[in-house]
Amino acid sequence: VSLIDEDRQWFKAACGLSPDLKETPRDQAFCNYTILNREVFVVHDALADARFASNPLVTGSVNIRFYAGAPLNLGPDIRVGSLCLIDTKPRAFELEQVAILKQFARVVVDEIWLHRIMTTGQADDIEQNRDELDFDLAPVHTGAQIRAARALLRWSADRLARLAGVALNTVKRIEAHDGPPPVRPETLDAVARALSDNGVEWVFAPNRQAGARLGNAAPMGSLGEFAPPTERREPR
Repeated sequence: VSLIDEDRQWFKAACGLSPDLKETPRDQAFCNYTILNREVFVVHDALADARFASNPLVTGSVNIRFYAGAPLNLGPDIRVGSLCLIDTKPRAFELEQVAILKQFARVVVDEIWLHRIMTTGQADDIEQNRDELDFDLAPVHTGAQIRAARALLRWSADRLARLAGVALNTVKRIEAHDGPPPVRPETLDAVARALSDNGVEWVFAPNRQAGARLGNAAPMGSLGEFAPPTERREPR
């Protein structure tokens, strides 16, 4: 996990790098290219790429040959760094692997947002942070709806996390809130989509408690319609 500031790239977390390598000048950073757009940036062979062939990270002891980086997108045109993979030999990188790397980057961004909310002491005051955190989706799925939908499908939280491509703790965090949960909109969308792709229909009728029900494509033996209880539940 690398973060970029004005002059440097520094490593917030790393596995496989020398403990002495904690940062690099920004003009040497592959991640400096990654943050230019929202998509995964891949260099299959750095020696064969004119942008990197003479880079000290390629010619020196780090010996980078392969690089794949997913930008950490905090918002529209706000990219603070990347989640990246490197290797000392050229590699192919398939579309399925690109998708997995993007999913892991989304988990990293979720943790950044959670840390920000927790350190400001506003973790439970979503309405106060609604504009700042870009929760203005219409309609907004609630943690109670996600709990209800998972119960209808009789899924474990772990199964939902795997199908949505998010961390298990993210699902637990979502389900701990009856209202809009403190996660990024695209993360909540991924969880809701995993449920709707398996037969869940969302209830957003005016003047009615929001809930979930199973459509015609729902699995056999399901429970029908479910309006989630109003009391707060702690994550299991």
